[in-house]
Amino acid sequence: MFILLFEHMDNIHQMNGMKKNLYIIALIFCGLNLNAQITINSSVLPTIGDTTKVISQNNAGAAGITAAGENQSWDLSNLIVGSVQQTIFLSPTEGTQVAAFPGATLLTIAGANETYYKVENGRLFNLGYSGIDPAGLGLQIKAVYNPALQEIKTPLTYGSELAYSSKLVLPFGYDQLPDTLVALIPIQFDSIRLKLQTDISDVVDAWGQMTTPSGTFDVLRTTRKTISTTGLEVKVGVFPWFDVSALIPIPGLAGTTHSTSYLYQTNGIKSPIAEITSDSAGTTALRTTYYANDVISATNNLPKGKSAISIFPNPSYGEVNFNLTGLTAGRYTIKIFNIVGKEILAVSDFVHGNGVILADLSAFAKGTYIYTLLDESNQVIATKRLMVVTP
Repeated sequence: MFILLFEHMDNIHQMNGMKKNLYIIALIFCGLNLNAQITINSSVLPTIGDTTKVISQNNAGAAGITAAGENQSWDLSNLIVGSVQQTIFLSPTEGTQVAAFPGATLLTIAGANETYYKVENGRLFNLGYSGIDPAGLGLQIKAVYNPALQEIKTPLTYGSELAYSSKLVLPFGYDQLPDTLVALIPIQFDSIRLKLQTDISDVVDAWGQMTTPSGTFDVLRTTRKTISTTGLEVKVGVFPWFDVSALIPIPGLAGTTHSTSYLYQTNGIKSPIAEITSDSAGTTALRTTYYANDVISATNNLPKGKSAISIFPNPSYGEVNFNLTGLTAGRYTIKIFNIVGKEILAVSDFVHGNGVILADLSAFAKGTYIYTLLDESNQVIATKRLMVVTP
């Protein structure tokens, strides 16, 4: 009888031990899930004084394009450690065009362009910008999104779906346009306007861990599909606005484009851990931009509100100086394009810190041109406008 009692008690202890082990295993798995599947909160929203640093690489990031699903692992640790692009969030009062963007709470400056933002109710809105027109026509504009273009929404959870739209309508007078553009329009007109419609669809379709050269992070992934429609219209006398987009031979000026991008976010960091821009089908990585933490030393830190390049004189004719500042040692190339996107000139030189690259524009026709500074890996550092005049 005592033997049976002891055997019964021993069985109870074994069963309790098994239950305890199962309970511990369950806790471990639950803990892992809680740590990995995060909710993006307002800590990702920028404030005045914040600085974001990112690095971009073309034709990279394919490992981040996967099917939707839970508990994934994305390894982008083989991305290059190149020049860091720095963005500083300023008070909007530091901008020259703040009056055109009422309600703005933040400002960023890139060369001649000022972009105004508003943070409200857990969201970041792009109010618009002042600078070179988005179609690359070389026009100086003030562009106000209507309604404001939403860029970040919090809280953001796995399974969330969002859709939003915005548009720009940019009118210009005849005398505001460069002669090279006027010559392309086959009819006489009084006014011209550029129309841009943006439609965005976001789906938070995956979560897991992402590894980049900056570390490993728990992330949510948003798959973003963007449809952009651009057109150019002119007005003649009392007649209605007339679409002339198809009549002007400027590649990419008119029509509709589709793009897909993948954004990986984690809490406490004001830029995505990675953003992969792909083809319209969402299957081929075209460009990846990733968060650069302070451990990375190959930085290109520019003075606040200034770009890495300027030109003197501007307007220009003949020989000009491209002044470069704050660059890491390497070979840099300056490319000049006309307003139809054709490359007219390319010059390059080795620069360490500050430097000057000379160019001769005496063979250029009068008009507006775009110049771009690229580093050794062909990454764009800055793009600005120059005017060529005749003596």
